[in-house]
Amino acid sequence: MTNKRFFYPVLAILVAGVIIGSFFDYQISNALYLPGNFFGKMMASVGELPAYSLLGFGGGYLFYISWNNLRKSFNGWVVILGSLFAFGCGIYFLGHAITNVNGFNIPDKKWIVGMPIAAVIITPLFILGLFTGKRVKDINLWKLMFWILLMMGVTILIITLVKLIPHRPRFRVVIDPSNPIEYCNWWNPCNNYKDFLSDTITREEFKSFPSGHIGITSGFVYLMYMPALLEKPNTPKIRAIIFYSAFAYILLLAYTRIMSGAHYLSDVCMGGLISLAFHFPISMLMDRIYNKDHEKKLEQ
Repeated sequence: MTNKRFFYPVLAILVAGVIIGSFFDYQISNALYLPGNFFGKMMASVGELPAYSLLGFGGGYLFYISWNNLRKSFNGWVVILGSLFAFGCGIYFLGHAITNVNGFNIPDKKWIVGMPIAAVIITPLFILGLFTGKRVKDINLWKLMFWILLMMGVTILIITLVKLIPHRPRFRVVIDPSNPIEYCNWWNPCNNYKDFLSDTITREEFKSFPSGHIGITSGFVYLMYMPALLEKPNTPKIRAIIFYSAFAYILLLAYTRIMSGAHYLSDVCMGGLISLAFHFPISMLMDRIYNKDHEKKLEQ
């Protein structure tokens, strides 16, 4: 089931991006920088929607299956509560992204603008997950959704923690002549970042490395396993379409993050590498599930 031809080229591209960015991050960002670009702001606000959609849909699916089959056990209740937590996180993270400084920069409107918009988007996906659980009672799909949500949560946590180490300033504050902030490479921590904090420069401006947008959204490629688990015809072709469509979207998102001055090339590539590192345990699990089920059917 695993097709290494998908991931080895991506791994090579991401590693090359980190290496190239380590020497030419500033020059690349300077060439692509388009401050105030509406498309860049829009992608900063809703570019992670595919990932947050998975939190909504996966949360709904896990909730339905677990409520109807596992609610008499402690582990079942852990999954039930976890699925509701994923649903809530999808709304909160999207609402925050819409209004924060990386998006349309209206943080004071997060609860009255961002959260209602996010709820309108994510809630129908949660309901769709409930209906899918009612119609498709497949334990393999349940396992896939469980591991997708778990790995996305771990990815978010790790990227959030890594950001606290280098405190790399974003290009948009480095290039601003009114700010006395110098360019820092990703391996060179900006330990004096607190000296530059003000009413207009927040801690958010020192979280360039790695890119959370890319790390989180890269989890979207996990959907490539669904056709095989659900035994759909033309599974290899469908998997290829899902994978390359997701990868093309991630490349577009990476470009907009550099274009808006929020990240450097090495930032977006490292975010992708962190997410890719968690793909391997999921791919091994899905391979084991698929091969085990396939052997059982051959024996029948």
